[in-house]
Amino acid sequence: MVRALDALPDDSPLWSAGDRAWATRLAQESCTEGAPLARFVAERARHAWQRLSARESGLVRWAAQRGWRPAWLGVATALGAFFGLLIDHLGSAQRINLPALQVWIVVAWNLVVVGWVGVQSLRPARDRAHRPSRGAGALQGALARRLSGSVPGLPAASPVSAGAAAWGVQAMPLTSARVAALFHAAAAALALGMVAGLYLRGLVLDYRVGWQSTFLEAATVQALLDSLLAPASALSGVAVPAVESLRISAGAVPGGAAAPWLHLFAVTLILFAALPRALLAAVSLRQAARLSRDLPLPWQEAYFQQLARLQSGALARIQVCPHGAAPAAAALQVLRTRLATKWGDTLQLQVDSPVSAGDEDRAEASPDEFASGGPTLRVAWFDLTATPEVETHGRWVQVLQARQPAAPLTIVIDESAFAARFGAYPARLTQRREAWTAWARGLGAALEFLPAPDKL
Repeated sequence: MVRALDALPDDSPLWSAGDRAWATRLAQESCTEGAPLARFVAERARHAWQRLSARESGLVRWAAQRGWRPAWLGVATALGAFFGLLIDHLGSAQRINLPALQVWIVVAWNLVVVGWVGVQSLRPARDRAHRPSRGAGALQGALARRLSGSVPGLPAASPVSAGAAAWGVQAMPLTSARVAALFHAAAAALALGMVAGLYLRGLVLDYRVGWQSTFLEAATVQALLDSLLAPASALSGVAVPAVESLRISAGAVPGGAAAPWLHLFAVTLILFAALPRALLAAVSLRQAARLSRDLPLPWQEAYFQQLARLQSGALARIQVCPHGAAPAAAALQVLRTRLATKWGDTLQLQVDSPVSAGDEDRAEASPDEFASGGPTLRVAWFDLTATPEVETHGRWVQVLQARQPAAPLTIVIDESAFAARFGAYPARLTQRREAWTAWARGLGAALEFLPAPDKL
């Protein structure tokens, strides 16, 4: 949440540049030298939260939400067992048709899910991050997204809502593991509910067993059942009965005793449905417990690298790459003041020679551009008086991004010259800002407007 609010404008009443600097200073004072970055980030967020929660009640409501309740696991198990008892209708009028038994559907479904989960587990961890496994189904994914991030009573455009959405993305592996545990536990309980239904009905009803088929012969049915029930037979010691005498014609009443079959079906359900899904539920719960203690964060991203630089006090190198004309000294001072709130007062500002329109691909990098690992931040500088064009301005951004893809880049639009010429026409300023905003959105790049010094 603090990371999302750090992206607010410097003059935001909720979380300003001064607030960010205050939280950073307190974190620096409370962390000893050499402390891990995670400790510094947590300390800074803790101090920031004290001030933020006093200003915005939505933050308090969001933090008070319970994204997970252990009781849900008991509810899922109870519902699974209940539906297992309900669906266990082995046949009408106490008749069991062996090839059409619902047990095979449940076993096949669970084997498919277990196999798919196994395939998904072989994917690299980075491909599984931030989204639930497709093998868990669309319902699991929808539930995980619903539980991840929302703030009741706040509009979607609220910065707090943006922070909640960001948390939902970050916490998706944790939420997905918890939701997977619910589904696996419910599936295991459903199979056990079916087993309980087999024996409960067998105690009070006299089931008769037989089989019918237009295409299958007795030898084929026997071989099929011998194969499917072999693990249950080996474990229980109950032999698979012969089926040749159990074939029934249309309208006839099955005459075979069902007791040995019920034992075999029960063991099969436990082996191939209840047990594997219970194990998957335990694995998901263990994974959720691990993530709840140590949720991975993208430490390599620019935001956390910026905090690491603030923690260590390292000098930030900001490279300004103008397009069209060189920035005025007053505008650069405004830029330095704004950047200092994020990168520290000791930042180093390097201003390159401006590149002309059409020369973007021929522009050469400055000799010391990649010294000391390259710039901390690269700024693509444009003037608001120009009309944004993909072929020139957009190409310049692409060239800068290609020089060092890992370095963060932001686009800064200087409003000084435009305000001097059209200051009496605020509608034109708004129109030009909207044009540049739409252009930057098409590039997927961060954009900031730099107001004229006399407008601050």
